Amino acid sequence: MANWQVISEHRRTLKGMLQNAWPFLMLGAFTLMFAVMFFSMRTRSPGQTDMLIASGVSLAIALALLGGAAWKALLSASPVQVFVEGLQWRRGGRERQRGWDEVREVYRKEHYRLVNGAKPSDWNRHSDLRLVFADGEQARFNHSLSDYNRLAEFLQRTTAEQILPAARKDINGQGARFGPILLSRDGLRMKDAALSWESVLGIRCKGGYLSVYDSRDEQYDVLLREVPNYPVLLRLMSEMPQLSGKI
Repeated sequence: MANWQVISEHRRTLKGMLQNAWPFLMLGAFTLMFAVMFFSMRTRSPGQTDMLIASGVSLAIALALLGGAAWKALLSASPVQVFVEGLQWRRGGRERQRGWDEVREVYRKEHYRLVNGAKPSDWNRHSDLRLVFADGEQARFNHSLSDYNRLAEFLQRTTAEQILPAARKDINGQGARFGPILLSRDGLRMKDAALSWESVLGIRCKGGYLSVYDSRDEQYDVLLREVPNYPVLLRLMSEMPQLSGKI
């Protein structure tokens, strides 16, 4: 570890924490306001026990929401250092480090909550990058970290290069498993379909989905966030001669 070469460092930022936690903060503040209002009404009318109950319930909800805001801001993503040899992050007050060869699965989720014609931004974004290691340990990151997009793209690209050789071998055997998708030389299996390559007319990635179209005019969709190592999956499909011009 002492000789590892640093590539980048990503820490939590105040803006990033607010972008992740603001819905909980806003709802918690409103609910706390109602709790104070109900308690104030109770003090003016001591006989109204229902106001005391409403105040207590509102206070409990407010504390839960504000606790959720604190979790989103401080604990939902770990500061991380990226090295040529692997990565190091803090979890539960302890430093953790792993080499790239220990990564088995990478999941990336990107979702925007667009209301009333709002445009995508980090304020309505939900992001989650989850790494699963060989022993089952996990690390999670999101855009509360500085330069998150660079971090996510680098981790996906670097781990894909580590995983790709073994996945190529699996295709020539029993098939390469990517969560709900099994890829083989003969075709692919999804949750509700088994398709030969001859029956596949096209494959598209759009809006967070992997969509497969077959010769019967059927469309099969899988959320990319449920597919581990999906850049590896896409790379392998692009290398298959049967899919030339279909991706």
